[in-house]
Amino acid sequence: MKGNFKVLLEKFIDNTISEEEYELFMDLIKNPENRDSFEKVIGNFSKSTKSLERRSNDDSEMLFDRIWDQIDDTKKKPFLSLEKINTSNLYKIAAVLLVFIGLTFGYNKVFDNKESVSPNPNHITLTFGNGQTQILSEKGQRKILDSKGKLIGVQNGSHLNYGHGPVPDEIIFNELTVPNGKRFDVSLSDGTYVKLNSGSSIKYPVHFIKGMERKIFLKGEAYFDVASDKDHPFIVNANSMNVQVLGTKFNVSHYPTDTDINTVLIEGSVKLYETGDKEDIGKQVLLTPGQLANWDKETKEISVKRVDPKVYTAWKDGILLFRNIPFSNIRKRLERHFNVSIENNYSFLDKQIYSASFTNQKNLSEILDSFREDTPFSYEYSKEDNKIIITNILN
Repeated sequence: MKGNFKVLLEKFIDNTISEEEYELFMDLIKNPENRDSFEKVIGNFSKSTKSLERRSNDDSEMLFDRIWDQIDDTKKKPFLSLEKINTSNLYKIAAVLLVFIGLTFGYNKVFDNKESVSPNPNHITLTFGNGQTQILSEKGQRKILDSKGKLIGVQNGSHLNYGHGPVPDEIIFNELTVPNGKRFDVSLSDGTYVKLNSGSSIKYPVHFIKGMERKIFLKGEAYFDVASDKDHPFIVNANSMNVQVLGTKFNVSHYPTDTDINTVLIEGSVKLYETGDKEDIGKQVLLTPGQLANWDKETKEISVKRVDPKVYTAWKDGILLFRNIPFSNIRKRLERHFNVSIENNYSFLDKQIYSASFTNQKNLSEILDSFREDTPFSYEYSKEDNKIIITNILN
């Protein structure tokens, strides 16, 4: 049994395990008589991963906390390390710990949408038209099947690619939800490419139907590179605002906590209108490249101005870019990017205006240290609450 389990464990970690092998893997795990053997195999495997460079006990403890949070979110708050952890090592040990915790919690891997999993705000999830849900790993490799077992898409790492299989007679929606601290990409069935930012979700047809408009629904932020199709307009619905295009590149930001919805046009042209005003030309707003449209959620008014598009699209290239904005807005973006709550008890800091740029190689502590070089302040991290607490350095 020990030899078989080791082989299955390695295949599970590498995402090369077949459905038949996975069922055998789960049967072995569920048998309490195998527990001692499992722990020995996992222990030996875990020791081999710790030989990798830059692995510390603190890293392992932080990793265990993070995996525990994902398995049972009701027991603890989500955990975020302010220190760098080598991502390749993180994945290997995470897989081992997932199996170990699975001995107790009965963790299951889903191969298609016949089984639904309980939603967790820290998971990337794919919800099908029948309401069933899959959890997606940013490193996963899998085929996406519909309720009848037919291929509709393929996952390759942090990218979902649709356009597979026969076109249905009716619109069937999938919804991808990306939590804070993560990002994901989707290629829709028409070839439109969408990059989804942290804390966002997108609802879209598995296949677009000939003769019908191409309409998707967005919450959060996304960058669109829309495939041209003059006979089928592409429409992004964000709250009550609709952005219509034929083929173009643009960015839409629509977070629930924001007071407005903004659209930045990179190339091509877009038409904006409120739901119900599609046929009223007088209430439509047309954008040209380099323009930003702000739709105020309260007044329902749209304002347009010329901007540097890079400021609004840098996130898709792994850059946190801030241009002349108050720290109060910056910390909201840091919260989404790093999946952490930031409590600021130093009101003076919130009003300070900053311009700054950080790559994804910078962790949160490094970024905060950069800001306090300009305006000194103190901060501490509460692991229990997954919260950064900022105070006046003089207090």
